Amino acid sequence: MSADLPQTHPLLELIGLGQKARQAGTWDELSFLLVNDSKALSAYRQALLWSADRGVTHLSGVLMPERHSPFMQWAGKLCEHLAGKPELAFKTLSVADLPTPLQDGWGRWMPTQLWWLPLNGAASGAQALLVADDSLDDGRLPLWQEWLAMWSLSAERLWRAETDTLLGRLGRWLGRSRSGGRPWYRSPYVWAAAAAAAVLALPVPLTVVGQGELVPRQPVVVRAPLDGVINEFHVSPNQLVKAGQPLFSYDNDVVRSRLQVAQQNLATAQAEYRQAAQSALSDARAKFQIAALVGKIQEKQAELKFLSTQVGRTTVSAPQAGMVLFDDVSEWIGKPVQTGERVVRMADPSDVELEVWVNLADAVPMQPGDEVKLFMSANPLHALQAKVRWVGHEAQPRPDGSFAYRVRAELTARSAFSVGAKGTARLSAGTVSLAYWLFRKPLSVLRGYLLV
Repeated sequence: MSADLPQTHPLLELIGLGQKARQAGTWDELSFLLVNDSKALSAYRQALLWSADRGVTHLSGVLMPERHSPFMQWAGKLCEHLAGKPELAFKTLSVADLPTPLQDGWGRWMPTQLWWLPLNGAASGAQALLVADDSLDDGRLPLWQEWLAMWSLSAERLWRAETDTLLGRLGRWLGRSRSGGRPWYRSPYVWAAAAAAAVLALPVPLTVVGQGELVPRQPVVVRAPLDGVINEFHVSPNQLVKAGQPLFSYDNDVVRSRLQVAQQNLATAQAEYRQAAQSALSDARAKFQIAALVGKIQEKQAELKFLSTQVGRTTVSAPQAGMVLFDDVSEWIGKPVQTGERVVRMADPSDVELEVWVNLADAVPMQPGDEVKLFMSANPLHALQAKVRWVGHEAQPRPDGSFAYRVRAELTARSAFSVGAKGTARLSAGTVSLAYWLFRKPLSVLRGYLLV
């Protein structure tokens, strides 16, 4: 029985080809194996591998076929014609099975017979194998069918390994429309990416949050009129006062004692003047002293006038009606102050505006007129509306040691809250895309680590 078998059994050759296909590491290696080593199943003169999108990619006996040669151009047209004729697959074909335009090149380049062998499930894009020879044995076609099925599985494995990346998947989607599969624009991944991009492009208001407080819009600063020590406060913090009402007083014992001394000095100078005037009637030398004594009297009068004014300034009165804003009284009693030092502020309780401190990380571009909402700590369900009036160009130090930008906003309606009421302010700075709103802070943090 073994004498009837060929030197190498075709099934053993098929098993060997399958093993080589499984061991192939690249697509080119696997394609080279198909067009060259398939002669182990049945002899042929020529074999080529064709795909609809790339044309003839591999040719038996040639390492790199010339894609623009006349034979390659004619072979591509031949394969396109056979691909549209599924009834011609796995049959022995001759020149009579081709249309007249393709018969011209048959006698010049092709043997007398050929097989058109489609590749089922070749995800890599290869669609058919063309085998040509002068005598083809139709009895070997079942072996070829099995071999092509084995080869297609290996091609599928390599193709998935090489395209399992973002660029590979993108190329796969773009190539499906020409390879007979679902077009790339119908892929659920494309639609999901487009939907995500559309959502991220939606315009949303850019808002930042800061600490807000109601402050006087036009406060009046009451400063120390002279150097001294504050002795008494006549008002309490946040008290409503009238214009001219006393606010605080200095310790005026020293000034009053100096005033009394000045009064005595003036009286003494006046007595000396009267005595000299009487002596001048009988003593000619006394007349020359009168002018000096008159100058002395004027000097003492000016000093007395100055000290009298200082005594009047030891009690400071309110320049206008309003609320007195200052710290605890006990912090000022006995405290020495210098001329021009701020002691208290006065403001109209109804004339208030919003002051917001924005952290450096939230310093987005803001313009006058931008919307501001203040949610009071005492009434978080009700928001006060305001419009940005100005934004500080330089960060200011805060009591907690941090730096922030000062923003002043004008209230659009009268508020029932008084000066000093605090809350959380939300500032709107135009509209941005949702992507910018979501990734602004994460990107700023990454920038600090990735950029120099």
